[in-house]
Amino acid sequence: MKLRVYIPCLLTALILLSAGTGFGERKQPLTFSSPKFEIEDLTADLHSDGDMLIIKGKIRNLSHAPVRGYMIIYLKNNNDDTIFSLETKVNKNMPFLHGKTGSFEVGTNIESHSGITNISAEFVEKK
Repeated sequence: MKLRVYIPCLLTALILLSAGTGFGERKQPLTFSSPKFEIEDLTADLHSDGDMLIIKGKIRNLSHAPVRGYMIIYLKNNNDDTIFSLETKVNKNMPFLHGKTGSFEVGTNIESHSGITNISAEFVEKK
């Protein structure tokens, strides 16, 4: 009677292994990707008769470790071409924890950079 139990179990194991869904098939765990950072409250304000542009916002840390880094701000035209870019530190270059935000603010004179219609921002993590 014991033989009747072992044969179906053995056959099931062989079928699973030959189908590629059996045990021992994967040597490394699957990786999942998701955003590590989220830009919040991004604003751009013109001052001083339209020559001074102040850009500010926050970065939310969605990773599971403290991070520090800087922002690259791209000033673009109608064709999405970068006219000018600038960098600024986030959170005064201090690390910020999972779930917390770091803030940034930068100003630039755009008098010599005409045709700006769009602004995009990118957070760069410093390792």
